[in-house]
Amino acid sequence: MAPRLPTRLAPAARRLKQLVDSQSRTRAHRAPLQQHTVLYESFGGNGLLCNPEAIFRGLLAADDLRHLQHVWALTDPDAYRDSVAEFASDPRVRVVRRGSRHYYRALATAKYLVNNATFPQPFSKRDGQVYLNTWHGTPIKAMGYDVPDGAFAARNVVRNLVAADYLLAPNDDTASMYLRAYKMTNAFEGRLLAVGTPRIDRQFAADRAAVRDRLAGHGIDLDPSAEVVLYAPTWRGNFDRPDDDIAQLRHVVDTLRARSGRRRRTVLLKVHERAYRHARNHSELRGVLVPNAVATNELLAGTDILITDYSSVWVDFLATGRPILFYAPDLDDYVATRRVNLAPEHWPGPVARTVDELAAHVDEISGAREPLPAHAERYATARARFCPHEDGGATDRVIDVVFRGEQRDYDVRGASRDGRPRLLVHVGSLQPNGITSSVLSLLRTIDHDRYDVSAWFAETGAAGQRDVARRLDPRVRLFVLPPWLTASKVRVRAQIAAARWSRAGRRALADGSAQLMRAEWTRAFGASRYEHVIDFSSYEPYWIKLLIARPSGSLSIWLHNDIAAEMTNPRRTRRLRSRLRGTAALLERADHLVSVSRALSEVNAAGLRVWEPAERFTYARNTIDAARILEAAEAAAPSVDDARTFISVGRLSAEKNHLRLLQAFRIVHDAEPATRLVIVGDGPLRDELRASVSELGLDAVVELAGQQANPYPAMRAADCFVLSSDYEGQPVVLLEALVLALPIVVTRFGSVVDTLPSGCGLVVERDAAALAAGMQQFLTGAVPPASFDAARYNDAVIGEFYRAIGAEPDAGSRPGGEAAGPPPTW
Repeated sequence: MAPRLPTRLAPAARRLKQLVDSQSRTRAHRAPLQQHTVLYESFGGNGLLCNPEAIFRGLLAADDLRHLQHVWALTDPDAYRDSVAEFASDPRVRVVRRGSRHYYRALATAKYLVNNATFPQPFSKRDGQVYLNTWHGTPIKAMGYDVPDGAFAARNVVRNLVAADYLLAPNDDTASMYLRAYKMTNAFEGRLLAVGTPRIDRQFAADRAAVRDRLAGHGIDLDPSAEVVLYAPTWRGNFDRPDDDIAQLRHVVDTLRARSGRRRRTVLLKVHERAYRHARNHSELRGVLVPNAVATNELLAGTDILITDYSSVWVDFLATGRPILFYAPDLDDYVATRRVNLAPEHWPGPVARTVDELAAHVDEISGAREPLPAHAERYATARARFCPHEDGGATDRVIDVVFRGEQRDYDVRGASRDGRPRLLVHVGSLQPNGITSSVLSLLRTIDHDRYDVSAWFAETGAAGQRDVARRLDPRVRLFVLPPWLTASKVRVRAQIAAARWSRAGRRALADGSAQLMRAEWTRAFGASRYEHVIDFSSYEPYWIKLLIARPSGSLSIWLHNDIAAEMTNPRRTRRLRSRLRGTAALLERADHLVSVSRALSEVNAAGLRVWEPAERFTYARNTIDAARILEAAEAAAPSVDDARTFISVGRLSAEKNHLRLLQAFRIVHDAEPATRLVIVGDGPLRDELRASVSELGLDAVVELAGQQANPYPAMRAADCFVLSSDYEGQPVVLLEALVLALPIVVTRFGSVVDTLPSGCGLVVERDAAALAAGMQQFLTGAVPPASFDAARYNDAVIGEFYRAIGAEPDAGSRPGGEAAGPPPTW
């Protein structure tokens, strides 16, 4: 046994292993493609199964394709030794352990890739590779974005689908799943094969005697004259960690066996591949549990009655014409939480809610070779709908198209388009700040009838990040990336650091790592293309480099602050100043540099002139989601006394100058004791400000309320909003105060005139006395509540956004207008 590392060294060891593995994958990615090699993977390496297995067997048997070499990825080759042994004598076949370096080398160098689910997170398809994703059945339960938190659960699925050259769709329901549930309209660039399901071919080719022999080899003896009832439920819980519900499954099997009476009946259990690791450890299932090594469709060929629930296995079994029963004791809960695509009243067989009811249905249908008359019409309808191409020849048709390049008269469909220009927006880290509020509002304001919008962020695990992501407009296609990519960030950051102050260095940076970052783009977004790519964060040069590697479309980088001032601000951390310098070094690679106000655009054009000519700078103000703010403000407000309350909301950082606000409030409170101040927010100056409150003797009347997920009730309960900043881009909090109709007192920073409409609020000079005087004017009634038309403002601002990114000047100016182009089709 290897010695265990001290606990304090374990994180360093993990990071070193990640670095070594990353560099190993990078080297494999540069190795030549093996033009005659096929890599197969099924259900994350859980056996030689499903459509990949059917295609594999078809290729092995094809005389004209005997030159191909075949590699199977298995999580544990020892667990599938029978399957491995079947092909041990064939020099064309070998096995790699999924996740090993041999696996990643095969994944990076095989010409053909075949998977029925997803390749893991480090996968990036190379130019010249051909990726066939066969999926694993017709979706009966809801999938992808159609389920709660679907963007997170399906993030790797979406990434694999947009990378694929071919998607297999045996029927229109599966094609619709790709388009709707995974939002592949305008995103998938490959071709869709509507040619049937290769795995179902096994049901036409296998005979009952062969199935019995196969099961006997795994300790399951079948009476040749006995009726075979197969119970094949789907998984429950989380797909990556399915529930261990074996006791319940065993109860169903035991009840059915006990009720068989004098009938010659065998009841078998086939669990989902993801749940098999739980089931195989239960010795009491010996003789009943069908192992993963036995293909489901081979088993279906020898099955007389199928019992299932929300699994797509019943769609496969439709091709046999034999009876199907459904056992769904959790139907109401499942439909409410997970949802289903086909209502139970359309299922092609009776639905039982209890085990006794199920056993009665089995007795009723026993001996029949077809569905009961009461369900015959539904069965026929479902068979025509879901199995239009199932004739035993699907495997040959797939091989013809993908491996022989022969399309013939097969139903092969091109990419789905609806005519909308495509936008890709980097939404930043989704931390609770003004930038996040701005991008959330922007994605709700864009006219989605006219634009196809994708957004992405890197999931860091930071507190609240997922909660914020759930607030993204549901019409957006969301890519959730890992916090690191395949490339070594150490290497990329070193290149960025070397390039900051030299134009020649910046050019070398762009050229030297272009290949590396192009692979990262493909890994993140596959083959999808966009007319407009937007970095709304602008604070992380590594991610900007990713967007520079885009294969098409313009790049717009948002500048939320005075970048030159921030780069030299001693109150900023060294890390932030370094990232900003890295950003500045990359600005020349952008097509549009977009500040969030006209005044800020002029400031950035002057401050960054050493990097960029002024004509490349433009502006687009922030939109505001007034409806959401007003709704959130209705939550319970904090209790207040009779004092007049001033409130300020923002990060506790140097540019906000909260110290000046405290000094001003000291003057106001001395003149009018019935006043109080609430400061909402957190940041690096929290402790310093707390000390200043005490030094000024304001502990009893100043509240540092900290960061609040919903500050709007507190803002609504206040009497006046105050902002004491030295500089801002365009403070979203001022727009929020306008929506809440608060009187506003604000210092005169450069972009304030671009934020406050004429006649709204009071703008004062940037010193404590002037700010105090403005606050006192509010107390005398000289600063009225704001009057703000948010809809009119947004209509003007979204036009600025379209213009800034280079879209049509009037595009999207008619919210709610007709969609561009016809409905999406393949």
